Amino acid sequence: AQGVGALMGHEMHALKGVAGMLGASALARQAGAIEQSTQTPDADRLTALRQQLRPESWNQRQITDCSHLVVFLVQRQIVVGMTAGAVKS
Repeated sequence: AQGVGALMGHEMHALKGVAGMLGASALARQAGAIEQSTQTPDADRLTALRQQLRPESWNQRQITDCSHLVVFLVQRQIVVGMTAGAVKS
């Protein structure tokens, strides 16, 4: 179970970073809480945290029922200066 906890911690760390960059602060906070809980694995606590993450994910069952989770995020607002190095004149 410790291997699963470490994997979940790694995945939640990545999700926390991407969600934070895209302004999904509630999702980033929940992913951070799950990541932190994997430092001292406790199956009941991890289950409870995944339940808290579910409402931030449009209440999709996959968040709590799946063995692996892949998250795609889309930034809906482009901020001036965000494309500074990407666009050539």
